[in-house]
Amino acid sequence: MTVRLKTLKLRLEELQQEENRLTEAAAEEENRQEHIKGMLQQIILSDDELKSFMYEAVSRVDVYPDRDLEITWKHSDLLKGMQKDKCEGN
Repeated sequence: MTVRLKTLKLRLEELQQEENRLTEAAAEEENRQEHIKGMLQQIILSDDELKSFMYEAVSRVDVYPDRDLEITWKHSDLLKGMQKDKCEGN
């Protein structure tokens, strides 16, 4: 019975150490996610800032009868592949 009790105590210690390790890992992950969230909040633009940025970035917009748009960007080399978008008709 004492051997069984010692075995169970050792197992309990191992499980407590594992629980502590997992708790620390969860806290580290939460801190990492909070850090990322803070960084994103710094770089995300408000709607007004985004509109202003888009107006400055767009050189020309052509609208066609079939609701297609052709956007000519001032920096088209950076935005290749985004020339044609489908207008959703708001």
